[in-house]
Amino acid sequence: MLSHMGMKRLGHLSNSKFLIMKQFTLFSIMLFTSFSYNSHAQYQSIFGVESTEWNFIALTCDAALVETYTQERDTMIDNLQYQIIDDFGLFRESEDRSKVWFRDFDSSEELLLMDLELSINDVFAINGVEYLVDSIYVEDNRKTIEFDLIPFHCGTYERLQFTEGHGPNMNFRFMATGNDLFMDLLRCQTKDGVTENFLSELGFGEGCANDIVRTKDYEINGLVIHPNPTWGELTIDLPEFLSGRLTVRSLTGQVVYIQDVDYTEQIKLDFYRQDAGMYVVEVVSESGERYVEKVVVF
Repeated sequence: MLSHMGMKRLGHLSNSKFLIMKQFTLFSIMLFTSFSYNSHAQYQSIFGVESTEWNFIALTCDAALVETYTQERDTMIDNLQYQIIDDFGLFRESEDRSKVWFRDFDSSEELLLMDLELSINDVFAINGVEYLVDSIYVEDNRKTIEFDLIPFHCGTYERLQFTEGHGPNMNFRFMATGNDLFMDLLRCQTKDGVTENFLSELGFGEGCANDIVRTKDYEINGLVIHPNPTWGELTIDLPEFLSGRLTVRSLTGQVVYIQDVDYTEQIKLDFYRQDAGMYVVEVVSESGERYVEKVVVF
């Protein structure tokens, strides 16, 4: 039989085991709670509170063209909240902000543009083409998912990425259509007046002012090309009567057409002999003013 001292010691051991088990159980609950919270954490929104602007740039070998998208306002459709992105369409985030859908103005169908819940070796389809997730990392408290798609941007090799708080790093038109003519890279994002430049190391400056290329904001002072896209003949309206030189290049930088401009306000070109694709039309006046626009040939 156990002595009184032995019984007392056994009681201490039992109490110690109970405390250890209790602490382990509490730790397990805390760990599970923490894991559950992290698994359902809110991601950063791609939208600002008041305003958001995305600036995408097409880096060709002899030109750089930008396209800008602006968050105009929100709207309720079918009891869902969407953000109107100028004349492009409607965007909607999931409740946890991990997913972004696109919806055309005249369609009720939603198209998934971004998914931050993907894992390594998962695929994401863009217009039926599947791209493989090959890297996932966190940088500056933002989750990034990287794919095996590396389009050519004249010596710049940037993979397709989904980044928390920013969205896809390639033109929304590419994400919606899969058309490789719109594989422009995200140059800048401005949220509530704060701008981030993602390509400043390429020599485009720290800011994101439209000072190196024209955008739709400069349409009144730039080139107006119609029809665009075109099947052959097109008309180029210049911002004013001017003299200078007109040059047309492919996206690889190859000059496919060049002519002098002799004090005129309109130029007509025949593109019937050109291959289908995107071309860069540039007019440089005698005084050095430069006007650039893209044209798509079918």
